[in-house]
Amino acid sequence: MSPHRQSLNRFQLICTAVIFFLGMGVLNLPYAVPHSPSGALSKATNLTQLTADVCTLNRLSSPLKTVLDAQSASLDSVDWFAGERTDGGKPTSPVNPVLPAHCLVTGVIGAHTGAPGVTQYGNHFRLRIPMSWNGRFFFQGGGGNNGSVGNAIGTLKDGQNALTQGFAVVAQDSGHVGRSPSFALDHKAYLDFAYQGVHEVSLLSKAILKIYAGREPDYAYFVGCSNGGREAMVTAQRYADFDGVVAGDPGMAAYDQWVQNLSVLQTVSKVAGVAKGAVPTDTSGAYRDEQLNFVAEHFMQRCDRLDGVVDGLISNYQSCKVTPADERHLQCQADGGASTDARCLSSMQMAGLKEIYRGVVDGKGKVLYPGFAPGTVESGLREQYLGMAGSNFPLGSFYGSIMQNFYFMGYGFRGTPDLTGPADQLASYPASSMAYVAQFDVLKTPTLFNQGRRDFHGANIDPRRPGPNFENFKKRGGKMLIYTGTADSAVQASAVMALMDRLNTHYSSKIASTMARLFLVPGMNHCRGGATTDQFDQLTPLVKWVEQGVAPEQIVASAAPGSDLDRAMPGITRPLCVYPRFAKYKGQGDPSSAANFACVKK
Repeated sequence: MSPHRQSLNRFQLICTAVIFFLGMGVLNLPYAVPHSPSGALSKATNLTQLTADVCTLNRLSSPLKTVLDAQSASLDSVDWFAGERTDGGKPTSPVNPVLPAHCLVTGVIGAHTGAPGVTQYGNHFRLRIPMSWNGRFFFQGGGGNNGSVGNAIGTLKDGQNALTQGFAVVAQDSGHVGRSPSFALDHKAYLDFAYQGVHEVSLLSKAILKIYAGREPDYAYFVGCSNGGREAMVTAQRYADFDGVVAGDPGMAAYDQWVQNLSVLQTVSKVAGVAKGAVPTDTSGAYRDEQLNFVAEHFMQRCDRLDGVVDGLISNYQSCKVTPADERHLQCQADGGASTDARCLSSMQMAGLKEIYRGVVDGKGKVLYPGFAPGTVESGLREQYLGMAGSNFPLGSFYGSIMQNFYFMGYGFRGTPDLTGPADQLASYPASSMAYVAQFDVLKTPTLFNQGRRDFHGANIDPRRPGPNFENFKKRGGKMLIYTGTADSAVQASAVMALMDRLNTHYSSKIASTMARLFLVPGMNHCRGGATTDQFDQLTPLVKWVEQGVAPEQIVASAAPGSDLDRAMPGITRPLCVYPRFAKYKGQGDPSSAANFACVKK
């Protein structure tokens, strides 16, 4: 059992009382989970062998009836599976594995109707408990705006899954169905997505485990990427539900990050020739694909060698900066630059690219939120920010996705002073995300998001600032493994690095390293993909850190089979190094092997 327990709230008191009166209120003394000699995550033991006769709706519903009623919750189904594939109609694969014998529990917490209209809400969850349970609990984070229940097998970045390794795994939809951010108009749905949903499902899952297996988990872990990365940070700040969390490509400072994304859309609109404040209809021509490739190739040629070997990976990411010499090289000679290449940039295009790299700045030139680094991010600009020429929507896809989050999640159920009607009605909000972006003041409007910033953000360090911070997480010995892709055009790797810098400054790097460690994944897009080594086990290093006290210094990663990088360097592996170190070639040996690289400081 983890030594770190949150003070019992009303829900926990009810859980404890019910279980006690059922004759199950015995102390669960902590025990040492066995480990293999190599120190890798051990396989499930015979310590807890569960059977099908306990896996029934009646058995699990009856003891929890009082608890579930107290939370307006219920179990929908309880089924035993002797072994199955997640999709029985498709061949076995890492995304469709054969699962071990397990009990599958589904249910909902807080079912109700709310705004807008008579919308059905409730936090639906799926919990899988393997027959051979290793005493560990795994919470599978969501993504985007959530809105659907994950498969609850805990797929890892190396293709393995936590359920097969013996973890009990749970997933949830965060209290609403579908991707539309309009759920934020309902008070409970808003808070479920912000932070409460993870907490409540964690408490309920642990209560079910105690009734089913006779004991609570010895260790609890949360693993997520994107919004799941944000969930990891937020839950670490607010609760004592987890001993360790993995925050991948975390949307940690959601509103600040969205402001930066929005500013890129404004920049692209300006480069495309749209007048300031005018509603754009087509920004696809702001940059041609060959121009983006020209820019990416230039920085790849200049920065690839900074890690000691030319291999298509910019591992020394921190040293790849845009200089005036780069700007002259990329800008057309006819526009005052030095390039005679047909793919060169106009002065307007170069000015726009500088803004994209720089980020959001105030009137004095101070960077309020950093932008993107050069060399790999350019390939992601087309779909999300520029749009496709000749398509039905020749604008960046972010107009139809995260930009709408501003005027729903930004104010949520509270509303905002500039609404045209009641806060709980859709008609009161902007009819066009394009117009909203065009007229958004990146310096003034964000001040309206202060409450939402406190609700959603997981990036606050200083306990003197309003909102939750990492102080309690540090005190209880929590561990946070963070990773992010350097080519992510949604989440800025520079912002994640800045978070780690602030942790190091506030606590000192020595103390901060006992709580949080960041690993940059060169060339990786948002959570996966790109010219990158993005296949790695992010869970085992965290488990060893939590349970054995062995802090990770590097994680060996490989390229996805069949990817461009794998075809160029078959079997390539690279060490992902704890920030601020990077992987540098030792100067001899096979450059496709991680063994011939060392983690060094720039």
